[in-house]
Amino acid sequence: MNNQVLVVAAHPDDEWLGCGGTILKHLDAGDDVHALFMCDGFSSRKEKLNAESRNNKTIELMEKINAKPPIFLDFPDNELDSISRLDVIKKIEEIKERIDPDIVYTHFLHDMNIDHKIVSECVHTAFRPLPLSKCKSIFQFEVLSSTEWSMNENFSPNMYTDISKYIDLKLEYLQYYIDEMRPSPHARSFKNVKNLSSFRGNTVGSEYSEAFIISRLIT
Repeated sequence: MNNQVLVVAAHPDDEWLGCGGTILKHLDAGDDVHALFMCDGFSSRKEKLNAESRNNKTIELMEKINAKPPIFLDFPDNELDSISRLDVIKKIEEIKERIDPDIVYTHFLHDMNIDHKIVSECVHTAFRPLPLSKCKSIFQFEVLSSTEWSMNENFSPNMYTDISKYIDLKLEYLQYYIDEMRPSPHARSFKNVKNLSSFRGNTVGSEYSEAFIISRLIT
């Protein structure tokens, strides 16, 4: 039976930076991959990027890789701390009931970005362990230009996914989020995405990997 995989990200592009190769690997294994985006990703910016245009890029990407249609909640960007936590949790619980995932990926609990941090906290609350719960695994991913700036706790991974087969596709499909990328030596550059994947992979003896912190793993 295929796994139902849910990726809960604050903004479009976080999911691809954090676990794009892992998403491709799940799809190759026959799993269903769903992506939930909590914030609009534009409303705090001076440029006022068009939210519909950015969402359309995500829709195109998910169609391209044969993932399930993405879900957008459009909470305000960088203002998730102004919304009741209960309201955020209830929205996640609605999606939880609809998808009933086996595996959940979300942000590092100590990311610098306030939206990332709150999304992770709310995901962990919405998926708190209960009798008969189908969700057996929760993994935290890292997002360049946020995770490495954590002031409270370093991202210390204890699970790695070998994405050597998928690194070229991860970089190719990252073009869907070209407006979010920056020239090297910025942390969120194409070069540094590949560098990080190489570093994480070489840490565990593979060419390229994505790294995670295990929040829950029930076998």
